[in-house]
Amino acid sequence: MIYARLQGRAGNQFFQYYFGKRLEMEYNDNLVLDFYKVNRKNWSKDILKFNVDFFSLLEDKFTYFKNMNILQLLVVLIYRLFTPRNASYQKIYMYEIKWQPFLDFMGIYWLSNGYYEYAFKCPFKNKFINGYYEDRRYFDNYILDEKNKSLIVPKPDNIDNEFLNYILNENSVCVSIRRKDFVNDTTISNDRYICTPQYFYSSVNVACEKISNPCFIIFSDDVEWVEKNMNIKGKKVYEIPGLNITEKMFYMSKCKHFIISNSTFSWWAQYLSCSKEKIVISPDKWMKVDNPIELIENKWIKIKV
Repeated sequence: MIYARLQGRAGNQFFQYYFGKRLEMEYNDNLVLDFYKVNRKNWSKDILKFNVDFFSLLEDKFTYFKNMNILQLLVVLIYRLFTPRNASYQKIYMYEIKWQPFLDFMGIYWLSNGYYEYAFKCPFKNKFINGYYEDRRYFDNYILDEKNKSLIVPKPDNIDNEFLNYILNENSVCVSIRRKDFVNDTTISNDRYICTPQYFYSSVNVACEKISNPCFIIFSDDVEWVEKNMNIKGKKVYEIPGLNITEKMFYMSKCKHFIISNSTFSWWAQYLSCSKEKIVISPDKWMKVDNPIELIENKWIKIKV
């Protein structure tokens, strides 16, 4: 059995789910989603709102560990005991990466951030995931490809065909503006840059140079603030009021091009798009701190934040 202890919000949970699906494929086993951390932090079980496939759910603290054998429990205890405390992301990563060959063999897939090329040769019955695993190399072309990656997003029950057709028929550019928790939660704003209005104005200028007759489709967790405080030039429309998370992802992913925030939800919108000629414009940096995540792709157009 593959036990994946999920954490974070929708975009984070997508990465962990698909890393779990990679293990499910490699070991020909079933995936169990563990929501203990999600519940503890009062996050939402966002992944369950999408078309996901798994064996069962866990929500308590201890069942995850009860399914480890004695050797796995001992390894986890020692691994956690010597993990650097109050250290930089890079120092923690350097410590964790040294352990990964052994943890891989033990079926303990515990890597906070960053990428590691696993061998997937664990002989034990159960395997355990605990980390963000925010890197497309874990699942791209293994689990997801151009044919099936859009299937995870359910089609809205009450689809707005006028809005959808506008997105499909125009040279649509999804503009994803993330504000609320980035601005109000200091644990987030201390670690990552905030994409300012100037970032979006510069991105729109680049889009106007690169894309013929672009139409900007503006999505945000604070549309009212955007309408009052930002003046994005050119042809534009705002998202339909009252969209839930799956509806928002559905419409965003139908756009042809993307101006994204340093948000994993934004990242997934552009990734799930099937537009073959898409242009993606992103911040030049994802984090303020030395977190070893690699979400900004070489082929994207980077704008200074």
